[in-house]
Amino acid sequence: MSKHCDILHPFDESTCGVNQRMLFNSQFVNQKSGVCMKCHQETASHQEGGVLNNYDYSRVRGGEASKDCPASIRKQFWFIKYDTRLPRIYCDTPNASGSAHDLKDIRAYMKNKWGWGGTNPEVNPCCTCHNPHKASEDYPCSLPSSHSDTWEIWGDETGEKMADYVGTYIYQPPNKAGGGTERDAATQPNYNALCLECHQYALPSFRHTDNLHNGYVHAINWGPSGDAHGKAAGDQSWVYLNAPFENTNKGDYVLSCTDCHEPHGSRNEWLLRTEVNALSGIEINTSANSYDFCKACHDPESISRYMGTGGCSHIPCHGHGIMF
Repeated sequence: MSKHCDILHPFDESTCGVNQRMLFNSQFVNQKSGVCMKCHQETASHQEGGVLNNYDYSRVRGGEASKDCPASIRKQFWFIKYDTRLPRIYCDTPNASGSAHDLKDIRAYMKNKWGWGGTNPEVNPCCTCHNPHKASEDYPCSLPSSHSDTWEIWGDETGEKMADYVGTYIYQPPNKAGGGTERDAATQPNYNALCLECHQYALPSFRHTDNLHNGYVHAINWGPSGDAHGKAAGDQSWVYLNAPFENTNKGDYVLSCTDCHEPHGSRNEWLLRTEVNALSGIEINTSANSYDFCKACHDPESISRYMGTGGCSHIPCHGHGIMF
């Protein structure tokens, strides 16, 4: 792989600069351009016959086969504009309601952390979660904090699975569209540990400048004193769940971040998946509440009974850091 991306002969980096090691593009340019995007895009890819179609998590793991866009990593990130980083109309969305991880925010946050460089050109934001030399289809991620050490693949070994993360709690994979379930606790990587390396903190955000966020993405607490969809205890006798989440185990389920969120970007707000627990075609935008999303796992009658018409976010249920 290296010979396709990197210049292999020695050179004076102080003269050429770190980006000159890239054979055909800078490490990172913006939300839609850089050395990674030059292959992970459908058209004009530098890898002919290669990674042209990288569908999102809703399709790859959730089985949402009817959705053809976004069909590449580049398009998943391109739900926000590369200059203003505001939502943009894309993939035939009627409104500019999409969301994505902001690569410029990530690059700024990663400077001088975990062995990453002290200047922006030395930080490729894609490499925050991916080691390009070790990533595989089933195990694409590496912990950001391991960059200064082994930078090994995360999730492929015992101790790195959701079964290890939940302990005495239960990880139940959601249903897939078309039948079956997603990865079980023994095979699903512990993506919670990966995401929470950064998201346990309030993260500076260029986009979140409203009064609610005050320039930060909220910190997430997935522990016993935190979110109800994490390990928080509480009275859940009123909760009615759809299969495969049996009511006898309610209160013991701990979700994986990817059960609800796309890792790169989504046509929905908050990186919410368009397929959850076999329910496809979910659309959440600024003009709609989250009812359609919640009913993928929660019994619709109980939602309307306890949540009314205000949507799931209007009660103390799931707002990351909000508990029963």
